[in-house]
Amino acid sequence: MLTDYYQSKNYVERLCSGPTGPYLAQFGDALWEAGYAEITARRHIRAAQHLICWGQSHRIPLAKMDDIQVERFKRHLSRCRCLSVGTRAYGCSDRRALVTGMHLFIGHLQRVNVIPHCADHVKNGCASTVILPR
Repeated sequence: MLTDYYQSKNYVERLCSGPTGPYLAQFGDALWEAGYAEITARRHIRAAQHLICWGQSHRIPLAKMDDIQVERFKRHLSRCRCLSVGTRAYGCSDRRALVTGMHLFIGHLQRVNVIPHCADHVKNGCASTVILPR
C-alpha cells in the first residue's frame, strides 16, 4: 500500500525494487492496517529506507541486523551523509522519530521471520515488538 502514501508511481517502484523492496511494501501495509497517519507512516518508511541504505553501504544484509548493528546505526545518525532514493539527503534532525521508525521496521522484520526475535527487545519492552494502532 505504498501507493496510499506516495503519489509518484516511479518513487514507489524505486522503493519496491531490489531485494528489500517487498519488506518495505509489507511494512507500509502493516502501518496502514494499524491506522498510522500518512505523515507518520511516511516518516517510519523513510527510517526503514535509511536503515536499509546504511546496511547496504556497510554490507550488512537485513537478516544480520542485530542489536549491535542497530546501535551502530543509531551512532551513525549524528554524522549521517546518506542519500535517499534519488539525490536528497536523509533528514536526521529528528533522531527520536528515526529511531522509532527503525525499531518498528525491525519489529516487522522479526514478525515476518527475516531476523530472529531479540531477547533484549522482549525483555526491555522495546518499541520494535509491535506496531501499535493509531
